[in-house]
Amino acid sequence: MNAKTILKNSVIFLLFLVPLFPLIPLPTGWWPFSFSNQLFFPFITGKAYVFRILVELAFFLWIALAYRDRQYAPKWNWMTVLVTVFALATLVADLFGMNPIRSLWSNNERMEGWLEIIHLWAYFIVLTSMFKESKWWPRYFNMSIIVAVAISIYGICQMLGWTEIHQSAARLDASLGNSAYLAVYMLIHAFLAMYLAAVAWREKNTTKLYIYSALSVLFTFILFETQTRGSQLGIVGGIFLTLVLYAVWPRQVQGEVRTARGRSIAGGIAVLLVLLGIGFYFGRNVSWIKNNDAVGRLASISLSDTTTISRLKYIWPNAIRGAFSSPKTAVIGWGQENFNYIFNASYDPHMWQDEQWFDRAHNVFLDWLVDGGIVAFLLYISFYLLSLWFIWKSELTVAERSILTGLLAGYAVHNIFVFDNLSSYYLFFLFLAFVFSLRPSRDCPLWQKFSADEEKANYVILPFAVVLFAVTLYFINVRPISANLDLIAALENCSGQEGIPSTAPWQKALAVNTYVANQEIREQLLTCSDAVISSQQVDGNTKLAFLNLTNTEVRKQIAATPKDARIYVLAGGFYNDIQQWSLAAPLLEKAHQLTPGKQQVNFELGLNYLNTNKKAEGLALFEQAYAEDPTYPDANINYAAALIATGHEASSTPILAGNTAWQTDQRIINAYAAAKEYTKVISIYKTLISQNPSNVQYRVSLAASYYQSGDKYDATATIKQAIKDFPLYKDQLTQVLQEIQAPTPTVNG
Repeated sequence: MNAKTILKNSVIFLLFLVPLFPLIPLPTGWWPFSFSNQLFFPFITGKAYVFRILVELAFFLWIALAYRDRQYAPKWNWMTVLVTVFALATLVADLFGMNPIRSLWSNNERMEGWLEIIHLWAYFIVLTSMFKESKWWPRYFNMSIIVAVAISIYGICQMLGWTEIHQSAARLDASLGNSAYLAVYMLIHAFLAMYLAAVAWREKNTTKLYIYSALSVLFTFILFETQTRGSQLGIVGGIFLTLVLYAVWPRQVQGEVRTARGRSIAGGIAVLLVLLGIGFYFGRNVSWIKNNDAVGRLASISLSDTTTISRLKYIWPNAIRGAFSSPKTAVIGWGQENFNYIFNASYDPHMWQDEQWFDRAHNVFLDWLVDGGIVAFLLYISFYLLSLWFIWKSELTVAERSILTGLLAGYAVHNIFVFDNLSSYYLFFLFLAFVFSLRPSRDCPLWQKFSADEEKANYVILPFAVVLFAVTLYFINVRPISANLDLIAALENCSGQEGIPSTAPWQKALAVNTYVANQEIREQLLTCSDAVISSQQVDGNTKLAFLNLTNTEVRKQIAATPKDARIYVLAGGFYNDIQQWSLAAPLLEKAHQLTPGKQQVNFELGLNYLNTNKKAEGLALFEQAYAEDPTYPDANINYAAALIATGHEASSTPILAGNTAWQTDQRIINAYAAAKEYTKVISIYKTLISQNPSNVQYRVSLAASYYQSGDKYDATATIKQAIKDFPLYKDQLTQVLQEIQAPTPTVNG
């Protein structure tokens, strides 16, 4: 076997491995598909690294092959131009965006950015260069469908309770880890199976027709079990459009079997779908529909639905306003991964029921408007329009064209309601590559300038490609994976499983210094440091080491993202928790400037002010949060607590009157304690103990309240009774009793 054949087979083999990546991770033990269970964000990072490595290796080997054999040199038509211009336009938007490094690298939670775009471009180029014969496309689709079957089986195992569902109690997510991701993955494969069924019908292969039809039904079933409403609407709409096109399209391809009866049946089913849709709408409140797992969420869609309100009233309008906030952002956008800046600045207080840190507009079309301005938005829309042009100008049958159009429509409908992810993006670029093959293409002029030279290919091009792959592998994959694994090790160390926590694992993770992981490591460090510094079992030197490291990393993160409210809020909250009020205040004040409408910032800054003798300013912040939306329970309880703590208890009474449960909330208890209203604190704990007689902590808190009020007798009696009632806690309660009877003296230095 010569070198050219080895290269060709290697590239094709790698391409056929690519569709396997959505299987990662399967449950523990299913190696190699479960390896990424050991990574942080395993359902995102594992897939991304496997996809990237496979595409990188295939791309660089393809370069060596294409230089050696012009048969595999790239060809182009308008789809190639569009995909390439889109990748370049996105790069420009990212480089001149709000945070270029984030736009290029993304983070562990998303694994997107321009790195994803350039890998998708490379995947498209290699596919269109290698699969120039039509025989390859059904084979490749079959490979992807086999993987979809395996993922469907995983979903069925979740339905049967044989393996856990990761995201919720009932919405299937399989190896995708997110029900919406699984839904769109199944949507695309349902239409791919329909397409192959149509091909089998044309080829009069009844066996394949039945198999692909059954698989399409299976994928649709799994889609509905994800309870993802956008995908459900998408597949129904896509099927409806397919049927209508098949029924009304006047012409047919020579040799196509499309009878008047078949067209009538397709039209009749389309009408039936409309009637079923109308019936479903008017019967959506019937109990068997509302309580059905598969369609219950679909029936809940309304203008009063929390998600609908969030998208229509806040998120989408904010995205549009943000995109057109300046001539620059209107044309080239904010760069990828920067929607959070728009969200934070325009946060509406009525959004308290929703996610506090939106980083997507939850609409792919608007996401591209924000990320790349009008340029990227129009280019992205052009993918759909050019695909339709190529499909309907092709020699495919009307049935095949109609199904591919339905696929495109279903995918577009899904994308109106959800942001995309790698498992569906790669399928979209696979679809674009297939559509490319439906129209004539030309030789790439640039490539033709290179003369094929076997000796140069062996001793220059191939080694150069290997070196490029090695460099890419190390910087884009190995280092981020290393940082990811080090983060897992640091979290395990922080949990106390390895004894006293240490800063060493955190320093090791941070020493890798890769942007994609740094912010996540620092945010997890804040959580760990909070637990360590608050612990009674950790020595002072360790606490100081964690505090010093956290101080350093907070400064570094602020330098990296100086206009992102997130780090200011998280770090300010951390310093509040450990009562480092002077360190927290400037961070929280900056956060308040960056996201003035977010009540959570008001709560943290208000708490800080109350504890630093700025009671008027603190109370004003709590009042502001309450006034902006009095229906927000946390705003109510925090404002009432602030009123009590600052000596305005009478003003809190109307606020607490609406819900008696608030009167026993820990924040109210703390407020009474801060106001030295110990009689009321004692009364609340007595109520809680009567409601929860088995809660030993309430007994300890009651004793502490007696002690703080100066009543050592009742404090002692409460603990002694607790020792009798809770003999398992005798040692701990005895220590509390000793502290009450003979408190440790305070040393004044």
